[in-house]
Amino acid sequence: MDEVTITNRQGELLYNGIPNDGAVQAFIQSFERKLTLPEARMITDTLPALEAGHQRFTANNLSAAKVIDRIRQSIGEPTNWESQAGTLS
Repeated sequence: MDEVTITNRQGELLYNGIPNDGAVQAFIQSFERKLTLPEARMITDTLPALEAGHQRFTANNLSAAKVIDRIRQSIGEPTNWESQAGTLS
């Protein structure tokens, strides 16, 4: 591989160049950043359907349950969203 390009879901360029630590850091930082308020609301709106699908199709899958719990934890409490200046931790 001669070159790697990393973009986010909005198509913004995060890194373009030879594969190195800079590429790795750009990728990690895009996932470790705080959620925006619209992102958190989208996840909150989608979470009930995800939980229902898990209960219906993968209820005995503990790994799936852990992923859903991690998603729930990542968005925090809706009552705190507005006080965090549009970002979530």
